[in-house]
Amino acid sequence: MGLLDLLFGSSGDDATDGDGFLSPLFGSGQSNRFQPSAGFFWRPQTALPAPASPSAQSGIQAVPTYYSRIGENQGFAVGPAYEAAKESQLPGRENGPADAFRHMVWAAELTRRYGAATASDILDEHKKSGRHGEGWTQDAENMDRHNNTLGIRIGTTAKDYDEVLMRVQRMIESAAPDGSGGWRDPNNHAPISAPIWLPSNQWRGSSGPEINWYDNPAHPGSLVFPGIWQHLYQLGGAEENYDGSISSDIGGWLGAREQQYVEPLRQWWRRNMPHL
Repeated sequence: MGLLDLLFGSSGDDATDGDGFLSPLFGSGQSNRFQPSAGFFWRPQTALPAPASPSAQSGIQAVPTYYSRIGENQGFAVGPAYEAAKESQLPGRENGPADAFRHMVWAAELTRRYGAATASDILDEHKKSGRHGEGWTQDAENMDRHNNTLGIRIGTTAKDYDEVLMRVQRMIESAAPDGSGGWRDPNNHAPISAPIWLPSNQWRGSSGPEINWYDNPAHPGSLVFPGIWQHLYQLGGAEENYDGSISSDIGGWLGAREQQYVEPLRQWWRRNMPHL
């Protein structure tokens, strides 16, 4: 069992379906197992550095998700990528456009903060662990790897997290809706393929005519992304760009994954979750 398999669950991929150590933090439906503060890899923060935005429907203050330095130094940017995909309102959080969006944001942000080599290492571990999960297919892995490559390409030149979101959004908007890797504009002669996803009958999560897709009657034939992204991310500034060194928060993971992270996690799990 790999590190990411332990963190995200037996599916090895989307936190929406996993039952791993971090899955309660990502809305898997199992959040009653233990409180988020139990995790020592990634702790979501509840303190808000900015005023909450009002909800148009209820008048209740909508609280934006906030990722702090304490949490996301050890979360490898997975939290903001998940929130970005959710906020995009794209269909198919598994195998669909939202899945592609998340992988591109995650790969780009990993690259921007840690460099392409480290990002590739983390993403590769994630895919390897996913092969042990229920529902794994080679097509789904190929899709993720393709979109990760595009994200890494974005992350090597993006100046900050806002630019990551903007460039991923533009690529999704420019991609052929069938997810084939072609471009909507037949005259687009880009030297790379567009983002890809599986056929719509294989999408899971957030599907329907009301979501952000071309069949939405409110904006037929086009996509509409948030004008302002609501999740807040303390590490999104240009000062966090990769400087050629290996940061201390990831050095241990690269040098001693089993001894430093996986084995302590196994021991914690055996002590605290023997009935699961």
